[in-house]
Amino acid sequence: MRLRLIHPQSFIDVGCGDGTWLLVFQEFGIQDYLGIDGNIPSPVSFVHLITGI
Repeated sequence: MRLRLIHPQSFIDVGCGDGTWLLVFQEFGIQDYLGIDGNIPSPVSFVHLITGI
């Protein structure tokens, strides 16, 4: 992934949907991020994304 080459300190994900990319960036150690989307995921999708259940 190109994150290893550019080492971003922060990012904004416009159209983030359920937040999958937010978690990917967090796994790369980026702490300053913002996800913006017009659709709010259901609580069930959010729990699945976070827990894998």
